[in-house]
Amino acid sequence: MLFNRKSSATSRDPPSSPKPKTKSKLSRLTSLPYHFQSLSVSFSMTPTELDALFASQTQLSTPLYLTAHSLLTAGVAENPVHARKLYASLLSIGVVNAADSGKAPLNLELVDRRFPHKLTYLTTFRLKRLVHMLFAWESEIGRWHTLEGEEREVEKVLEGLRNGGNMGLIGEYEVALEGVRRRKVLLPSLRGVAGGEETLPAYTA
Repeated sequence: MLFNRKSSATSRDPPSSPKPKTKSKLSRLTSLPYHFQSLSVSFSMTPTELDALFASQTQLSTPLYLTAHSLLTAGVAENPVHARKLYASLLSIGVVNAADSGKAPLNLELVDRRFPHKLTYLTTFRLKRLVHMLFAWESEIGRWHTLEGEEREVEKVLEGLRNGGNMGLIGEYEVALEGVRRRKVLLPSLRGVAGGEETLPAYTA
């Protein structure tokens, strides 16, 4: 039988993921200074490009932190030399932070009216593509943090069940934990489709 979240008063229910309380990428972009308000969807990353970036990042030990290779994978930089130069500029500006900096991966408050003047060597296309990529990745960071929180919750419940000798519910929470971990690494283009982000795992009693 399916695990009924509401009918069982004695079992603890696997936690559900709260939705991040952030503005949509579109609303964030349209609230930027006039330099970026003319951003066209043609400058956005394609689903294939975002998939490639996400897949590349998940191979890293610090997947939320962008690197010079990230800029190349996302199609923001033309070649490795350009990618390293742009990455160094973003680190200097403070928009992007290195994994060993002790800071958050991104600080998009610094993408303001002065931002284009700090990257004058970029073409208009590359600049707008960069801004789109940064905001898209900010959304991915928020999603990752949400799922990490859910993962920790389920792990904590599992630890309590094992320590308490309650073996009856362990299987259900192990399935829940595996489901969260699969969702964490699910490619962006596969979310919201059958078997993807919106499909919850079935729990058997």
